[in-house]
Amino acid sequence: MGDLVNRLRELAEQGVPAIGAARELGVSRAVVGQMSSEHRISFLTVGEATAAEVKKLASEGLTKEEIADQIGKSVGYVQQLCRKSHTKVSPTPRKKRDVGDKYQRLAKQVVPLFNKQVPVMEICSRLGSSHASVRMALESHFGMPYGEVLLLRKGIKVGAVFGPLTVLEIRRDRGRLRAFCECKCGWKGFKASHDLRRPNLSRCSNSCGLPPIGLIDRTGEKWGDWEVLGYAGNQFWLCRCACGTVKKVNRNNLTSGRTKRCSSCHRYSRKEVDPDVLGGMLRKGLTKKEIAKEIGVSPTTISRWMVRYGVGSDGKAKKDQATGGRGSD
Repeated sequence: MGDLVNRLRELAEQGVPAIGAARELGVSRAVVGQMSSEHRISFLTVGEATAAEVKKLASEGLTKEEIADQIGKSVGYVQQLCRKSHTKVSPTPRKKRDVGDKYQRLAKQVVPLFNKQVPVMEICSRLGSSHASVRMALESHFGMPYGEVLLLRKGIKVGAVFGPLTVLEIRRDRGRLRAFCECKCGWKGFKASHDLRRPNLSRCSNSCGLPPIGLIDRTGEKWGDWEVLGYAGNQFWLCRCACGTVKKVNRNNLTSGRTKRCSSCHRYSRKEVDPDVLGGMLRKGLTKKEIAKEIGVSPTTISRWMVRYGVGSDGKAKKDQATGGRGSD
């Protein structure tokens, strides 16, 4: 009996639980419990024994997976024991994923659609792939960041020319990739992709004297009394009137005929008519439309002249001529 008690004490000191001691000595669990209570031998519970074993293996530098294989438990159970007992376990070394072949195979399907200007989200829906996978496939194929790949599809790359602008490099500006360009006038700065692709905006700044790409050079042309001297920037042409006045004229107003001369010339070129001549035409029985057609003005202008000169519809002067045809109080 004494040998059995000594053996139980040795097993208890080794951290073996009561059920393990019973299995080791070939006795029942009830006998071990009775003897441990009589001789005051304290055994660890199964959980405490497992936690002690996990702590011992963790001190040897084993990972969670290796400890789980040693004790025959799951990795989640080992992780739970480590969390309760505040035991630090060596981190599991991350395996480098060999994803190069995966994205290269995907790139063979993505690149043809990408070169046909198919939107990226439509490519994802056609192939059933995520946006991240398509993005990685494009980056691995072209060997550049995704933002530069999108600019490349728009024709924006180092050395590309857009009117007077030449792309020097692709840089990150205010959190976005933009083209760093140089103008023929010497200006350097960033331009957005949509500005480079639009003819009216592919210029360095409003002060640049070079017309943007796609804008017809009107230098030397004559529109009305205006003679175009050169491009003034910001969609304006520098023009000279027949009277010698030099002024900036909007290109739309110039080509549409909305402006034909400077304000000074326009002021003195308005048609006027003699009140007697106007009264004589009205006395002959001519209508406002007929008079307007003969003089070359609108019927509204004839009505204004009649009010201004105090001429009635019968061609006779009104009594309230001094008051401008409004009558006296």
